[in-house]
Amino acid sequence: MNKPLVPIFFGFDERFAKFASVAMLSLIEHTDPKRNYRIHVLHTDLTKETIDKILSMERRNVSICINDVSKDIEELISHLPVRDYYSPSTYYRLLIADKFPLYNKALYIDSDTAILQDVGKLYDINLRHHLVGAVPEAVMRLEEPALYSKRCLGINNKRYFNAGVLVINSKKWREVKVMHQFIDLVHFYTFHVAQDQDYLNIICKDDVKYISRSWNMECIKDWKIAEKKRCLIHYAFTPKPWHDIQAIYSQYFWDVAFRSPFYMDIKSVYASFTFEELAKEKRVALTVFEACLQEANNPDNYLNLIQRRNEEKEDSEEVVDEAGMIAAGV
Repeated sequence: MNKPLVPIFFGFDERFAKFASVAMLSLIEHTDPKRNYRIHVLHTDLTKETIDKILSMERRNVSICINDVSKDIEELISHLPVRDYYSPSTYYRLLIADKFPLYNKALYIDSDTAILQDVGKLYDINLRHHLVGAVPEAVMRLEEPALYSKRCLGINNKRYFNAGVLVINSKKWREVKVMHQFIDLVHFYTFHVAQDQDYLNIICKDDVKYISRSWNMECIKDWKIAEKKRCLIHYAFTPKPWHDIQAIYSQYFWDVAFRSPFYMDIKSVYASFTFEELAKEKRVALTVFEACLQEANNPDNYLNLIQRRNEEKEDSEEVVDEAGMIAAGV
């Protein structure tokens, strides 16, 4: 029996295309030759030269579709109260289910990754009734992010997931109208720490199939996972390997980068990146931690606003019930 087609989505801009090519090529080089894969690239500004280079990576069993989602992003942003706060790439993974109704299930993978195993195995994970399959966010193990997750989002930090690698139950996303829920949430509250990842965690709360860490090895530590069992490296929350060749797990990136059609561009970026810029990149974590603490202690953060709204609703219902009793002469 033939295995089903594996649809995979990436989303990136012209600036990031060179690095995304390594993620895509690493995926392609680890596919099962007896199975078919379709990579969708969601974008708003790729040039013809860049598109041609990306398409040159196609294989007999791997097709690549370039999807300009500019109009979709414009339509989505027109429904949001703050139009310029988030970059277009923030919304890419939210578009997948509705824009591609052909798929009842799909993979979304961030572009700062290196894939070491066949993603068909990831796609084949049985989600059952769950909205999404994902790996717990590694950073939430740390004190400040953990406090943020509990106090601002109302989510146990061990159950907050990283949205950089997702197995999406597209059929259920359409049924429960995830996009509409997202728009409603943006109107209610603007998240500053993890943007769409926070929104997705709230929408998918208690409806997540948790997946092995091996499928999203975020580079905040050296995970004690055997080499042959490592599936996907995620260069999140760390200096990128194209900026720091000494970065953890950078070897997986560079092992593939020299075969990328963008190799000379990647090499140029590395050569021109200064020590000052690298030091600044390493300080990003401190900025995130500060934002976590600020939001966790904000009396008007998301969770506090929700709790106050619920209390007001309960008080209002009590008043209505009391008025009804009086009217009834009770």
